[in-house]
Amino acid sequence: MTQFVTVVEAARLLGVSDKTIRRYRGVPGVIWEERRKVRPQGRAAKYWVVDLDSLARALDKDVQAEHRWGHLFNPTDEEGGSSRGAQVTPGLAPTVLSLRNPEAIPTHQRQRAQQMLEWLQPLHAELQQLGYGARAQRVREEAARRGVSERHIWRLLGKLAQARDPESGLARKRRTDSGVPRLPEELLRLVMTLWIMHPRYSARRIRRIIELNDPALLRYKPYPRARATNTLSPGTIQRVRRQMERIPAFRVALMDDRGKKEFGRVWVGEVLAERANELWMVDMTRCDTFVYDPYSDKILRLRIHAAIDVFSGAVPAFVFSREEGQAPTDRMLMLGLLEKPDRWAQLWPIWGRPEVIYWDNSKVYRSEKSAQIARTLGIRLEHSLPRVSHSRGNIERFFGVFHNTFERGLPGYAGPDTTERDHQQIARLLHNTRRWIAEGGPDPRDTNDRLLTEEEFKNAALLWLTMDYHREIRKGGKSYQELFLETAPPASRARFNFGDLSLVFSRQERRKVRGNGTVVYEGRTWGLADGSLIAHQGDEVVLLVNDLMPAQNLVVALPVGDRLQVLGPLVPMDFAAGSDEAREMRRRIRAQVKSILEAAEEVRRQFTDPTYRHDRVLERLAAKPEPQTFHLAAPEARLEADPEAQSRAEMQSALEDFLAEGFVLDEEYDLGNDPLSPNGL
Repeated sequence: MTQFVTVVEAARLLGVSDKTIRRYRGVPGVIWEERRKVRPQGRAAKYWVVDLDSLARALDKDVQAEHRWGHLFNPTDEEGGSSRGAQVTPGLAPTVLSLRNPEAIPTHQRQRAQQMLEWLQPLHAELQQLGYGARAQRVREEAARRGVSERHIWRLLGKLAQARDPESGLARKRRTDSGVPRLPEELLRLVMTLWIMHPRYSARRIRRIIELNDPALLRYKPYPRARATNTLSPGTIQRVRRQMERIPAFRVALMDDRGKKEFGRVWVGEVLAERANELWMVDMTRCDTFVYDPYSDKILRLRIHAAIDVFSGAVPAFVFSREEGQAPTDRMLMLGLLEKPDRWAQLWPIWGRPEVIYWDNSKVYRSEKSAQIARTLGIRLEHSLPRVSHSRGNIERFFGVFHNTFERGLPGYAGPDTTERDHQQIARLLHNTRRWIAEGGPDPRDTNDRLLTEEEFKNAALLWLTMDYHREIRKGGKSYQELFLETAPPASRARFNFGDLSLVFSRQERRKVRGNGTVVYEGRTWGLADGSLIAHQGDEVVLLVNDLMPAQNLVVALPVGDRLQVLGPLVPMDFAAGSDEAREMRRRIRAQVKSILEAAEEVRRQFTDPTYRHDRVLERLAAKPEPQTFHLAAPEARLEADPEAQSRAEMQSALEDFLAEGFVLDEEYDLGNDPLSPNGL
């Protein structure tokens, strides 16, 4: 639909001068019409009207073509300049201020115009009643009183008479190139080149580089006919950087390699995967439910550490802890890597080794131990950029489902913030819980009017995950569990040895073996049960401290290249000198020393015997067995336990104990009739 306006109206609406509007008469694409107007004297006058939409499109096109950023990519002559009508490369031209935007006039300019109208409109009405000489005298008096020139007053009166909207007519129009650095093309290219070459430098550093090379470059004329020269300032250089960042190509060019990789993976708004066990998201948050600790007689809010498979939405592992730290994160990762025990294999068959773990930049996720575990297991770690939370939407949505679906229906629900917290109700539940504990807990299944204990909360969460969340039918008619089992590659479901994984997740402490074949850790003396550590006296060994399984607390290993040769578990050696244990240990150490001396004498005899042939030496060296080195096999291989060291029953027992550290379930637990199960909730 065409909308014809006069030249004056078009200039006011588009924020340009009348002269600029008349210049577009005859330009292709701009619709003009000649009209007649009958004056009161009876004579007809001709005037032109223009279609506002076609004129605005032509103005926008010319502004973009002549824009300094556009002609850097679209030279139309040999000098690289631009001409009217040149086309800008799509996607590279910056966003130009719309000329039809009514907000082009700033608010403070509108306020200034309103203040001028308060005295200018009465003056205009007064002048209409005076003659020419009296008008000039009145304008002269008003200019002297306000401290401005007479010409300024006459110009304001002319604008007021011509403008249909007095407020817009008196307001100062915004320049179409407002905010754009008016630099010569050569200087602009130089600044842009320095930003591309040194994206991490500051604006002052960029200016200093130009000054050291040629100080004369800092002086420039804002336009060719300008008499005065400007000085390039750090603020102008910074504005050039901001203009560059508005263009996608420049914004990516200013990134480093990691930023470009993050841009391709994260800035699209969602992290995607093609199959199960390809990408896990890991994060931690606080629970919204108060639980009761009967040992300390306190209420607390646990923290949940979870990993979610991005493709299927299934949760291979989640654990609870009271404090943040490395131990709960290690327990969560180890639980996801291990096949669940026989008792839970059918309820929770979600496990495996992921190709990538995606998490944030917290202290635990950035620790050297987490990096070492990932390198040993062949897992690539990726960290999200700070303040880019939309890339972790999968794990955040799971936490939201956990809070709203599971926790909201439990007694002691605290809510996401203090505004939803009923302190009187929590105090009443705490009082009832203490009375229930004092009575000996007559009915542990009665949880309607008391707080859950820590163990009850963990078990209820595990039942909700395995019997409700994983079995919920999603789009496509499949549940999270079914989608995971159908798409998880067999190579990602390797069965790791529990003992090997416990060593991988152990904390490493370096110690030097003392002369008596012992090491000191936390003020206590430790050694191998057979005394064989004395053979490594003076050597530096690695203590593998297992914080997850206290029963296997300390294991000693010998560094061999980039691997560790496990020597065995350590036992305490700080017993009395006259005790039977001390005498037995001294006997074992003497036997070890004797065997070492005999081996040394045999070596000396072989190498000093003149009749000993060199070919036999080479033969013996070639036949010498390599030391047993600790390492994990390929993912396709099944890592079975040594039948002499750990049987299948012992493996299952260890897995049960590991799972019981986070979830304590009774042997006679009925999964179908528990009021805390999803069916009961």
